[in-house]
Amino acid sequence: MQDRESELLGCAKAWSQRFNVPLAPLMERLHDAPAVHVQLPGHGQPQRAYLESDVRQRCADLIAAADDVATYGADRRWRGMPSSRAG
Repeated sequence: MQDRESELLGCAKAWSQRFNVPLAPLMERLHDAPAVHVQLPGHGQPQRAYLESDVRQRCADLIAAADDVATYGADRRWRGMPSSRAG
């Protein structure tokens, strides 16, 4: 699970730099997305986990989010601006 979270963070950082947008809005969008919560042995609370198929989809979502933030600015995104990638 840590590897998948690291992959997502790396993807977010790369697109943040490419689009020259703040990392925080991308990470918030990532963490707003649904996740799988699983109970790990030896842990009291369920842990946030990502399915392998989710990693690619979330990276694609981050690309769209970075594009939106670059195009519309973070403030407009917070008002529910739909993704520019939406049909």
